Amino acid sequence: SSDSGKYEGISQEDLNDWKVSYPDINVDQEIVKSIQWLKSNPSKSKKQLWRKFLVGWLTRANEKAENKKAYRSQSEQNSDRRF
Repeated sequence: SSDSGKYEGISQEDLNDWKVSYPDINVDQEIVKSIQWLKSNPSKSKKQLWRKFLVGWLTRANEKAENKKAYRSQSEQNSDRRF
């Protein structure tokens, strides 16, 4: 990430691939969130492996979204069983 608030070396193809790989999240929004996190944690922003950092970020965000979706689905199923 640079001080301009965006990652260098991230192509449109990367973004398209991530949008397919992480269907439960808004990839563009998560990238902005990750930049804000790095700005708030400057000691951790000296990363060399941006792609690895972003893939980890997107994976965790997608897992959280999947878990929320599964929980909502489970809750709906349980409410349907009540009399």
